[in-house]
Amino acid sequence: MQKGAEKKSLLALPENILPLSRNLDGNRFGERDLVYFGHENIDAALPWGGLPKGGLHEVALPPKAEISMFSAATGFAAALLRHASGPSGQILVCQNRRWGRKFGQIYGPGIAPFGLRPNRLLIVETQSDAETLWAMEEGLRSGVVQSVLGEVGDLDLTASRRLQLAAEKSGAFALLLRFPEKALGNNAALTRWHIQPSETFPIDDKQETEVPKFKWQATLWRCRGGAPNQWEISWKDEAFHCDMAAQMADRLSRTTNNRT
Repeated sequence: MQKGAEKKSLLALPENILPLSRNLDGNRFGERDLVYFGHENIDAALPWGGLPKGGLHEVALPPKAEISMFSAATGFAAALLRHASGPSGQILVCQNRRWGRKFGQIYGPGIAPFGLRPNRLLIVETQSDAETLWAMEEGLRSGVVQSVLGEVGDLDLTASRRLQLAAEKSGAFALLLRFPEKALGNNAALTRWHIQPSETFPIDDKQETEVPKFKWQATLWRCRGGAPNQWEISWKDEAFHCDMAAQMADRLSRTTNNRT
C-alpha cells in the first residue's frame, strides 16, 4: 500500500466509527429518532430519553412464565411497534413456526387495538431461529420497513450484534420477541424487558376510549448505560400510561448491584 493511500484510509477511520458513537449517545438523538412512553419517570430513566428507533430491543416473558402470558408480551411489543413505525409505516414480522406451535402465533385482530392494521404487516414464516435472524437482518438492511419484529429462541452475541449494527445503519426499530427459557444469556440489545400481564380491563363499548384495555408489569432488567427498573404500563387510546413501582425498582437496583 502506498503511503498516501494509507494516510487517506486512516483519516477516514473516525468518520466510519462516528455513526456508532452517535447512536449510543442520547444527546445526539432527535425527537423523531426515539420511541417515547410519554411519562417523565420512565423516559428519564432511559439513557437516551426514550427508546432509540435505530437499535435492537428485546421483549420476553419472565422466566418460568405460563403460555398464557405470551399475549401480554405480544401486546407490549405491538404497542412499541405502533409508536416506532408511526401511523402508516410498514412492519416486517418474522414468525417462527417452531415457537408458534408451542406458544401460538401473532393474531391480526389481536393486535388491531394497538393501531396496527393487517395491511401494514409483512409476515414471513420461518422454520428456525437462524432463518428468523437472517430475515430480520435482511429486512433491516432493505430500507423498506420502519420496524422489524422477530420471534427468536436461541440468540448468540454475534447474531445480536449484527442486528444491532443493521438497525443503527438503517434507523429502523428492531424488536426481538423472546421466550423465557431462552432469554437469559447476554446479547447486544440496547434494552431487555420482561413482560407479564398486570391486569386486563374489560372493553365497554360505551366507554371504550375512557378506560385502559391492557395493563402490563414491565420490568426493564437490562439497559445499556441504565439501571434496572419496573413500571405499571397500560394502553389507552393509542398511547402508553405509566406508573413507577418504586419499591420494585429499588429491589431490582439492589439485586443488580449485588451481582456486579
